[in-house]
Amino acid sequence: MLYTPKYTLGEACYYGKGKLFTGDTLFVGDSGRTDLPYGHRPSLGASIRRLMQLPEDTVVMPVHDYGPTSTATLRQQKRHNINAKEYGFYTP
Repeated sequence: MLYTPKYTLGEACYYGKGKLFTGDTLFVGDSGRTDLPYGHRPSLGASIRRLMQLPEDTVVMPVHDYGPTSTATLRQQKRHNINAKEYGFYTP
């Protein structure tokens, strides 16, 4: 379990066997909202930076299927996530 605060203090992601269950912290191509009560963009950024430290072949499995595919690797996220530049992980 990885503690990943964003808009609730108890948010977490789960990592194991090359899979990262990101809940609504990180979506394919995007990230969770911070415009809700208690939302905090700097906390979300810190959480995503922490997740991006995992191996690049890790498969991201978000709770919502909002992206062009239902899963993506962290390598793909670094290239295509609209927030990757903001979080310091953009890889052309």
